[in-house]
Amino acid sequence: MIFTEEQELFRQSVREFAENELAPLVPEILETNTYPPELLKKAAELGILGANYPEEWGGLGLGQVEVCIIFEEICKVCPGFGLSIEILLVSASHFVDAPIRDKYLPALLAGETALGSGATPPTGQANGTESKLFFTKTDGGYIANGTRLYATNHIGDVVYCYGPDEEGNTRYAFFEKGMEGFEVLPNDKKIGMAGNNGGTMVFKDVFVPEEMTGVTGVGSGDVYYQVYDGCAAEALGCAKGLYEKALEWCKTRTHNFKPLTSMTAVSHKLAELEMSIIAAEALIYDCAMLNDEYYRNHDEEVGERWRKTAEATKVVASEMLVPVAYECMKLFGGIGYHDPNIWHYMGDQLNYTHMDITNEIHYGSMAALMGL
Repeated sequence: MIFTEEQELFRQSVREFAENELAPLVPEILETNTYPPELLKKAAELGILGANYPEEWGGLGLGQVEVCIIFEEICKVCPGFGLSIEILLVSASHFVDAPIRDKYLPALLAGETALGSGATPPTGQANGTESKLFFTKTDGGYIANGTRLYATNHIGDVVYCYGPDEEGNTRYAFFEKGMEGFEVLPNDKKIGMAGNNGGTMVFKDVFVPEEMTGVTGVGSGDVYYQVYDGCAAEALGCAKGLYEKALEWCKTRTHNFKPLTSMTAVSHKLAELEMSIIAAEALIYDCAMLNDEYYRNHDEEVGERWRKTAEATKVVASEMLVPVAYECMKLFGGIGYHDPNIWHYMGDQLNYTHMDITNEIHYGSMAALMGL
């Protein structure tokens, strides 16, 4: 893909933020499993948090290509923080209604707090037929009861949560820290993704006003195809982050007084990994371009191609990039196993095959798009 001059300048500004503001904090993020709140404000100052939000809402009005650039550049340095800011960047459709937008969006786009999200009940997000009733209608709104696992950014002051209501809809609602009956448990310790502040949220008879809710489709609908492409872009950044470190290591680390890259086996391995990254990158940004073209013209032929490409991008790119991380770890040898600034990428990379619906489930979604 050939980026426009504006997109290249945008990439450079995001890269400078990642290298100058985020990178020095990575050891602390890995140690504490969270990030300093001021990091969000610095990202907000560059427009990163509201890149794809309409200008009249306080965003930059950019497209999916720029969103993928953000995910790629941030996840090169710290995939956990990339996942953390993903929640806001993929949630524009949740702010269409003015009461929600006016109440929460200005503070979120200013980086004054993080937006959290939870969709997975104990029965599993993909096991929708077994999901228990979450929202019960009452005067003036809904009562929420249930548990949501694997939430992202649940440390934020504002979270939205999905669940079935009595009419059979998948409903989302916005909740605030401190609401009676709303409990947030400590951050989960996971394989990778340090800093995404994920964990369990418990709702016990939590009242949410009618105007703070809406109906959506989780795992389906055009919004989710954007999520799939973004997930793949995060995987790309994660793979590039480790690969670039491994490449530099192999150029400077010596064996028999020669750099590792002088060994045919090593140089061919690096070439193989480079090819995987190039192939994934091409797929991801082709999908992003289709996304932006579809929303410009709403041409359904483009839309059909985009939806299938999004399903393919999520699965193919994430699966292609896991071996990149694995092979890079081997190139580092013992230091890769012992240095958390290196080995965290391995756990991070595995996340993308599970994130935003486990890859195996996407085959069924693709078959449905094919009319099978």
